[in-house]
Amino acid sequence: MVRRIGEKFLEWPDDPISLDELLTNVSLYWFTETMPRCIYTYRGTFINGHQYSLPPFKQPFGFSWFMRELAPGPKNIVEKKGDLVFYRQYEQLLKDLLSFFKTLKIFLRSLGLGMAELCISFDI
Repeated sequence: MVRRIGEKFLEWPDDPISLDELLTNVSLYWFTETMPRCIYTYRGTFINGHQYSLPPFKQPFGFSWFMRELAPGPKNIVEKKGDLVFYRQYEQLLKDLLSFFKTLKIFLRSLGLGMAELCISFDI
């Protein structure tokens, strides 16, 4: 896992990423056991061939797809955002995430299950 993630984090970015940042990211995947889920989109691409769009969703959905991904992404988004956007344009990414979570919170409230407050504890 370190080799897979390290290759991308150490060779791809324009600005160097510290060993601490690399190990923090690897630890996140390792201790949460989320690596298989994170590479799910690649699995689908290589099994079914390249797909250039996501299927339609009625529920709020967050997804990132940037330059140098193994699977292709929409050209207009990839050109705009760049690689490792969370390190380069974190303020814009934060705005995008907050917008997504606002939509998610509205959707969860519409379910009437009290999940909005459980899942999103910060004030948006």
